Amino acid sequence: MATLGTYAFYRGIAYVLLGDQAGRGYPPAFTYLGQGMVPGTLIPFSVALFFVLAVVFGLVLHRTTFGRYIYAIGNNENALSTPVCR
Repeated sequence: MATLGTYAFYRGIAYVLLGDQAGRGYPPAFTYLGQGMVPGTLIPFSVALFFVLAVVFGLVLHRTTFGRYIYAIGNNENALSTPVCR
C-alpha cells in the first residue's frame, strides 16, 4: 500500500508541475531505442539490444573474476555446508 500511495503522490506532483506535457518532445533517436526496428528485419531494436546485453553480461558473470565476485556477494560458506534437514 505504501508503494501505491507513494506512486500516486509523486504522479500527482508531476501532473501539477508539468500538466499534460510530461511525456512529449523526445528526439527521434531516443524513441528509436524503444520503438524502432533493426534495419532490414522485423526484429524490434529493444529485443536485439536485450540479447546483445544478455550475452555480454552472461560472459562477464561466468568468465571473469569480477563476475565471480558478483555471484559471491552474500555467500555464506557455512550455510552451504550445513545440511538443511537435521
